Amino acid sequence: MDPRCYRVIQGEVAVSIEITKHPFDLICFTGSTEKGRLVAKAAADNLIPCILELGGKCPFIVDEGCDVDHAAFKAIQAKFQNASQTCITVDYILCHESLVNEFTERVKYHLKNMYGVDNNRPETWKYNPEVGKIIADFHIDRIERILKEVESNPKTKIITGGSSKIDRANKFVCPTILRDPPLESTMMKEENFAPILPILSYVNFSEVINKHILTKGKPLCIYYFGSGSSQNYKDILENTSSGNVTLNDILFQTLSIEVGFGGVGESGCGRYGGYEGFRNWSNPKSVVEKVQFNFWPFTYMAPPWDNTKQ
Repeated sequence: MDPRCYRVIQGEVAVSIEITKHPFDLICFTGSTEKGRLVAKAAADNLIPCILELGGKCPFIVDEGCDVDHAAFKAIQAKFQNASQTCITVDYILCHESLVNEFTERVKYHLKNMYGVDNNRPETWKYNPEVGKIIADFHIDRIERILKEVESNPKTKIITGGSSKIDRANKFVCPTILRDPPLESTMMKEENFAPILPILSYVNFSEVINKHILTKGKPLCIYYFGSGSSQNYKDILENTSSGNVTLNDILFQTLSIEVGFGGVGESGCGRYGGYEGFRNWSNPKSVVEKVQFNFWPFTYMAPPWDNTKQ
């Protein structure tokens, strides 16, 4: 990057803490909700505005009337890019009960095609260059912990992967698909930010909104697969709050320079990208210029308040 415009400072936690002590004009931070709170608190000491892009639990809704194969293809394509270390990827699937078995079979099919995950050849995925690594040992430990927690519940069904298929030495976690993890588990309460795709089913669409989306922090993105003219889609638009809603696609919304990118609530605040980025990274300083007249009517704002001025 052009050093006349950008200064790159490398480092970890101590460097980040020190940077936030200085009176910059703006801080733009991307990361977890937990770390975003710390940045915002530190910035508040110097009254520094923040753009926070924090992610959150982005639901992927598979509704009646959708193309199941298309939805499964998009879910796998997005979820396991960069080993799911992507803030806007799908966090969990909400699939209508009439489609959940077919959807599960199709995600298994596309997972094998794209990433080589084949339960009959369990080590194949390790040698696929498309399978990304986990960034740090700390996150390997976290992923193993949340997987073992849900695996201990007899209702959870492991479709592919699991805690037994973690290659710690090489920082690989096998792309994992599971069904019906407990809602009270850490995996279903916090952004998993891991190559784990939980699939849950619903009967009535009210469950999607009231039982799942509204009981968690506001997501960065909501992905809906189904008819754009359906009442269910309209309910998502009108009765939920999120940074973005995308119909029948995923990740694509970030490519547009026409709209700003960002979250709301626990998924962040502020927008960047395209014109919105230019606007939010600028200070719209107003300038007022007047001539030096000191007679009526230019004196009307000063007392004495006689009848003429009133």
